[in-house]
Amino acid sequence: MTISKRKLPDWLAAMAGVAMLSLGAGPAPAAVIFSDNFDSDPVLEGTLRIGSNWTVTAGSTDLLGPTFFGPGQCAGGGGKCLDVTGHNTTPNAFQTLSSFTFNPGFTYTLTYDLAGTSGADPDPSDGSTTAFLGTATRTDSFATAASFPTLYTTMTLTFSPSSQLIAPLRFIHTEQTPDSWGHFFDNVVLTETANNTEVPEPGTLALLGMGLMGFIATRRRRA
Repeated sequence: MTISKRKLPDWLAAMAGVAMLSLGAGPAPAAVIFSDNFDSDPVLEGTLRIGSNWTVTAGSTDLLGPTFFGPGQCAGGGGKCLDVTGHNTTPNAFQTLSSFTFNPGFTYTLTYDLAGTSGADPDPSDGSTTAFLGTATRTDSFATAASFPTLYTTMTLTFSPSSQLIAPLRFIHTEQTPDSWGHFFDNVVLTETANNTEVPEPGTLALLGMGLMGFIATRRRRA
């Protein structure tokens, strides 16, 4: 008995080849492992415990909202945020109550909104704020903002560990002359992305599926 072998049509072979080469075209999505905008926390002056997610480890902070320090000082012009300097102290440091496990093979990205204080700050240089993500750091300085709404900038810090590390998110604000006016801080997000891991794009899978369906239909017509 002779078994006939049907050759894969050239057009389908080319389509399959392109699809296979393109399967890894889409990057793996980032997973959010922590976020906080302080909106659910009570407004407190000189607080040492910032809601349920943060604790102050040096100096003090002010958790601001429309009923304390007036509207417009937080990112987006509403909600709540943190004044990282409480009462005439420096340095002022705060960190998450929870620690995070940073694993090799992943990239961790920290974003947060930061601004200079709005108001009559006697020290217009307004100091600097440093973020700590694993062993990565970022330091930013701002002059005093002129008016409400406060002008925020979204800061980004990334960390790709070579070995496992367990640590909280930490921030430190320092000033040359301590006063009650510090940077405003809001909208903290930490994400995790697997390195060198790519997922098929929907369009690639659809292209390959349409080609296979066409090939099957052609064979059925010839049978």
